[in-house]
Amino acid sequence: MIAFVTRPLPGDELIVPAGAPGENRGAPGRAGSVAAVFVKPRKSAPVVPAARLECVEGVGIAGDANAAAGSPRQVLLVSAEAAAELELAPGALWENVTTTGLDVDRLEPGTRLLMGSSAEVVVTEVCEPCRVIRRATGVPLRRLVGRRGVLGRVVAGGTVIPGDAVLVLSGGEGDGR
Repeated sequence: MIAFVTRPLPGDELIVPAGAPGENRGAPGRAGSVAAVFVKPRKSAPVVPAARLECVEGVGIAGDANAAAGSPRQVLLVSAEAAAELELAPGALWENVTTTGLDVDRLEPGTRLLMGSSAEVVVTEVCEPCRVIRRATGVPLRRLVGRRGVLGRVVAGGTVIPGDAVLVLSGGEGDGR
């Protein structure tokens, strides 16, 4: 893995959001819902609203620039509540799925989610805030830490639409890769 180290900009000091110690919001059976769905038409471009997402097993979201066989970064999920704390609208963090009622930032790698009736995603990693999102949103990196969502890979295909349930099928039992 290649790591890029850059000089912090003013306002990039680290602030970690508070949460109850030991609190497990990714426990099996925990549910939320899909508030909105988005597709990224090309790399380094903002997402655009969609009526539905077609999740393709092992590939990601049909028509999305991040769809790639075997990639651990096929889908980005962000909670509407985290975006609201930052005074951002759904899609502003360039996510594919905005959830409500499920704190996706607390999900651990390996957590398996069911979205809608058949699409399944395994969480692979926390999505770290980057300068691209900082510039796009105007929110300092320190405020984005812990609120940027989680990345995952599609392990079972299906259609996802706003209003669909998001169910935690199993907790984080590994890195999800």
